Amino acid sequence: MKFLTAIRHGFHRTHRSKGLVIIAWLASLVPALLLSSLFAADLGESLDRSLFAQSQYAHNGMGVWIDFTSSPASDLQPIQGAIGTRFLLVLLLQILVSAGIVEVLLGRTPRDQRPFFLGMGRHFWRFFRSAFWFLLAVGVLVALLAALMGRLTEHGADIRDGGFQLTGWIVTLLVGFLLFIPLKLAYDLSRVAAAAHHEGSTFKGFFRALAHVLRNPLALFPLYLVFALLALAVFVGSMALRDAWIPASMGAIFGMLIVQQLLLLFRAYLRVGLWGSEIAYYQAIGEPHWCAKKQKKKKTAEVNEEGETETMPLIPVTGQPSDPAPAEPPRRVLAEDLLPQAPSATLDERPLDGTAAPDPDERKT
Repeated sequence: MKFLTAIRHGFHRTHRSKGLVIIAWLASLVPALLLSSLFAADLGESLDRSLFAQSQYAHNGMGVWIDFTSSPASDLQPIQGAIGTRFLLVLLLQILVSAGIVEVLLGRTPRDQRPFFLGMGRHFWRFFRSAFWFLLAVGVLVALLAALMGRLTEHGADIRDGGFQLTGWIVTLLVGFLLFIPLKLAYDLSRVAAAAHHEGSTFKGFFRALAHVLRNPLALFPLYLVFALLALAVFVGSMALRDAWIPASMGAIFGMLIVQQLLLLFRAYLRVGLWGSEIAYYQAIGEPHWCAKKQKKKKTAEVNEEGETETMPLIPVTGQPSDPAPAEPPRRVLAEDLLPQAPSATLDERPLDGTAAPDPDERKT
């Protein structure tokens, strides 16, 4: 399957399940509102109607903001100390929502059985274990990139070349992004496999899916890059809109909030579309049992160099058995086989009472 075909199928499934887009949007909006309300309640007395607040709104007080947050008088320590806890809660919420979205997009549960809530209860623990392996792999990648950037910084300081440091950081970030793509695709595909077959070996599933992604980069890397670039365009557009338009009235403030939320809603649409595209690709390659404890050695589909899937038939096209039945041994010819046989009575000559048919010679006499 070409990646454009998978994307088209993904958007088609997303269009049929518009409620999933609203749920994905709310899953990001509600935690952000809760966190903003905590900051607003804590900082209202210090920032409300002050020159410092005005400098912050104009994006000119980053240094002052850093000094303020590091000061013991800022009263931000309770909020900053609980950021890790809130991050964990947001992660659990995202895992729960993803389990319901995948169950709906798989299309195997009737709508009257509420597949979203059924998927949340059925796949949450599997998705949580998959998230652990994914975050562990990402942590290793981030540690390696941080060590590399530290070495580049030290070398740039030794040679006193700021351009070398900047170039090294950019190259390191690009390499890190290219290494992140197969990890993210393997994470998503392994969760789809676990939900499709109700299998729980998420550790094996993650690395089996990763091996498949690395074997088929032309079919999967462009798929993820399309959604990543669209999401980046939404982010850049929202930042450009916020910097270029400083609202001066309540109507302008509400208008800017509505535009920003529309952009975030479109980002949620892209997230659900990515799920739909990955599920369409997974079903096109034969739905392999990546999360099974012992994977069956049965080749169901391959992806050629052009990104198309070639399904391997499980039954011969001609319908002939693969192992022909053994031929019967030749029958021995007897003397009775060489004698002329009397003709058997036809259906019209048989009596209706069930007795034997009369002999032809007796009827002639």
